[in-house]
Amino acid sequence: SASRVSINTVVDSDAYVLSVADRGQGMSNDQIEKLGPFIQLNREEQEQQGLGLGLSVVDSLCRLYGGSISITSQPGDGTRVILKLPISRG
Repeated sequence: SASRVSINTVVDSDAYVLSVADRGQGMSNDQIEKLGPFIQLNREEQEQQGLGLGLSVVDSLCRLYGGSISITSQPGDGTRVILKLPISRG
């Protein structure tokens, strides 16, 4: 089933913060810890397109530019991904 996605951005002192949240099926802490390249959760139960590289690529790019990514989620209550990228003051 489709879930509304909200996207928010803010400049927080020395970082650009991007927050993406949905009200979808959510994930347990165990599932979040197992996320990685080519990992797709509940593939047997839900059709998913792609290779399972999205979050892995985002994580790699964030780290390349000195940023960070954090994921919070509750099963049945959605997921929030927060990206923080440093702002260059040069």
